[in-house]
Amino acid sequence: MNKRDVAAMIDHTILKPEATTADVARIVEEGAAAGTFSVCVSPSMLPLDVPEGLKVACVVGFPSGAVKPQVKAFEAAQAVADGADEIDMVINIELVKDARLHELEEEI
Repeated sequence: MNKRDVAAMIDHTILKPEATTADVARIVEEGAAAGTFSVCVSPSMLPLDVPEGLKVACVVGFPSGAVKPQVKAFEAAQAVADGADEIDMVINIELVKDARLHELEEEI
């Protein structure tokens, strides 16, 4: 396995709240140059123009995952409508810590 093979499995991510459109453009350029699978951004950065072959991933429930599943579902649907190819959902860690795995499964 070479560097390009590894890069193709990576989401190049920028999720800091102070990220600017220029920061995101830099990540897109870096991701495309490195051959990453996708760039992962916050919903507010969509729609996002990326070169052919580079996917757009969007995070939902970020950063804590401690929002209702209906909110995550809305965020995901809106992200897809805005051009996201992939959704990265932050799980509610409270459900894991409390061993409420059935609820976690339902959330997912």
